Amino acid sequence: IRIESSLHDKVITKMAKKIETKYEINQLDGIRISINDNTWSLIRKSNTEDIIRISTESNDSQLLQKIQKEMIKNVEYCYEQIK
Repeated sequence: IRIESSLHDKVITKMAKKIETKYEINQLDGIRISINDNTWSLIRKSNTEDIIRISTESNDSQLLQKIQKEMIKNVEYCYEQIK
């Protein structure tokens, strides 16, 4: 998602607060969201581009699409709130 690098930290912080009550998260390198044993999503800022990357993996293709869409929607929402 294209987001100016000056806002990356604010978006990541707001996103973590938004989802921390719904999912188990780890903030060691961006936000790693554990959905279940076989599904996770990683949201992290780029150090070289004006983007925030969202990577999602799952053994369940329908769940993968659902979570990916949810994370994109949440990042875009957080960005709109702070820009």
